Amino acid sequence: MENIKNKTKIKSLCIALLLLIALLLIFTALKENSLISEWVSVNVSKWWIFVFGKINYYLPFSVFEILIYFAIIALLFFISRWIYLLVKKKYKLCLKSFLVFAIILVSILNIYTVSASFAYYRPSCELIYATEEETDKDKFYEVAEYFIDDFNNLAESLKKDEKGLVVNPYSFSELSEIIANEYDKLGSEFLYKFTPKAKKIFSSFAMGELSLMGIFFAPTGEANINADMPAFEFPVTIAHELAHAKGAMRERDANLFAYQICINSDNEFLRFSGYMDCISDLLSAVRYLSGTETYSELSGKISDTVKLQFSSSREYWASHSSLRNVQNFFNDLYLKLSGLKDGTDNYIIKDNVEFDKDSNEVISFEYNDVQKIFLYRYNKLKAD
Repeated sequence: MENIKNKTKIKSLCIALLLLIALLLIFTALKENSLISEWVSVNVSKWWIFVFGKINYYLPFSVFEILIYFAIIALLFFISRWIYLLVKKKYKLCLKSFLVFAIILVSILNIYTVSASFAYYRPSCELIYATEEETDKDKFYEVAEYFIDDFNNLAESLKKDEKGLVVNPYSFSELSEIIANEYDKLGSEFLYKFTPKAKKIFSSFAMGELSLMGIFFAPTGEANINADMPAFEFPVTIAHELAHAKGAMRERDANLFAYQICINSDNEFLRFSGYMDCISDLLSAVRYLSGTETYSELSGKISDTVKLQFSSSREYWASHSSLRNVQNFFNDLYLKLSGLKDGTDNYIIKDNVEFDKDSNEVISFEYNDVQKIFLYRYNKLKAD
């Protein structure tokens, strides 16, 4: 009788697992259609993030982090149980345990696919705070010079610690709310209306060792932030993770939304964070348009206070890199499986420049999307 019950139970578990795998395969096939992905994103994923993001909004801790601890404990439990059952030669019980584990795993994959993965295949979004212009080396030099001056001024005016490093003048909750308001001002129809709250991770040391700045986890609707990294990195990182939460799952799109928010903000801390991430795009455009001598002259105007911030960031990430290669491998694999063929290169916003193969001189140059964001801000300030 016991054998019959075990066989029936195993059969039921196998059927359940096969149905869940079939559902995952159906989702995988459907999400490659951009129209279906858009429909699922705005009619299912959006509401999933709204419901669970709203539930977790007022909790002072990250549910995602708790689930990670639970997942580690559960995995250790299952592995130890399988070893025990195999040693005792209880193969059917071991099979049942493995099937339960597989059902849980595939169920989580299905939930994640519905709440997040479809959004990777949405049609591309357009920039809002960006200006399309023909290249003009004289004007862009003025643009770059203006923002470098503003960059230096912000570096001096923002509050700093005893080491001269910029500090975060807000709580995570306050900073998250400020950025949410900036997204409301942006008014993008591509983004979901609801903005969840960014939360700092208590085990930020582990995030640092993995070279992680932040993680958005759609099933809980939470943007999780490494609280140990340099403070100036918080605004861009939070804006990036909240962009994911609002439906911009591709890394390049999330970066561009974060840059639009920060560079165009009247909030000094946000703007400084945007400059720290994007000043290299300003300078690269000057180099391609006006030459290396002008580039060196302009880059030389960046203040020592700003350089200290860059140095602190390099030191932090260099000293927290023990698991960087592991994280890069799995993140690259995850992004490629999510439909981003360039993997982790999707984070990079490249210059639109073409060189002569023989002389290595610039043949053609067009503004990239970050440079267009700076142009928009500059034109708006001049118009006002």
